[in-house]
Amino acid sequence: MLRWIFFIIIVATGGCGTEIPPEEAIAAQDVKSSQQTTDENGNAIAGVTVLLAGNEMPPCDKETKGKTIYVEDTEKFHVCGKDWTEIDLRGAIGSTGTKGEKGDTGATGATGAAGSNGSDGAKGDKGDTGAAGSNGSDGAKGDKGDTGAAGATGATGATGATGATGATGATGAAGSNGTNGSNGTTGATGATGATGATGAAGSTVVSYITTGTQNIGAGSSLSAVANCGSSSYHIVGGGCQSTSTTTDLIYSYPSDAATDAWICAAQNTGGSTITLTAYAICLSY
Repeated sequence: MLRWIFFIIIVATGGCGTEIPPEEAIAAQDVKSSQQTTDENGNAIAGVTVLLAGNEMPPCDKETKGKTIYVEDTEKFHVCGKDWTEIDLRGAIGSTGTKGEKGDTGATGATGAAGSNGSDGAKGDKGDTGAAGSNGSDGAKGDKGDTGAAGATGATGATGATGATGATGATGAAGSNGTNGSNGTTGATGATGATGATGAAGSTVVSYITTGTQNIGAGSSLSAVANCGSSSYHIVGGGCQSTSTTTDLIYSYPSDAATDAWICAAQNTGGSTITLTAYAICLSY
């Protein structure tokens, strides 16, 4: 169904009916003054017909020839000649106007919420060492403290050096030689002495080697210990052995006399378990 709405395009006073954009309305006035204003029978055209949608437009024939229709959904004007023709009533785009004056500065907005702390920056290079400060003034002299308790008696000093030997006295005069005595008689042979006691038996030296093992997992470090195992045996030497070449020896040494053992430690740099063996050479003496 067609809905025909006739109105006079007068922008200054307005009118009843459907509103047409101001720029389109002004352009429409210009068109009325320059386009056909009467139909083929010489009847004056009263205004522009407004339709809600383009599919409501009637056929362009002798009934509508010379009429102008404005379609709301496309915001376009159409005039009926031989057929409905879309027309642009807006005219050429004018030149850009002069720049307006700068407006007043708006009021300052409310302060926004504080943002989260950023990440710490990279540590800066170490600064140069500053010059040494001047020495401070000496403090006031404190009060004299109480007399301390008497210290313990010191140790007796070392004996002094022996004095120098006195000068040798003068040699006395030699005495005269006495007469030689006669030889005495030979004494009798003495009795045979008693047999001496039997001496103590000498000690017997005994030695042996003992071992201690430790499995070390990949990437781990552990120690192995070989003990002499008796208070009568003492450590005199030792060493270490591994089942793999991926072994880094950390240390190998004898323990103190209280434990008499050889200790080895190593790191396994390989990807599978190895066995570390410690050897202790023990001696009984």
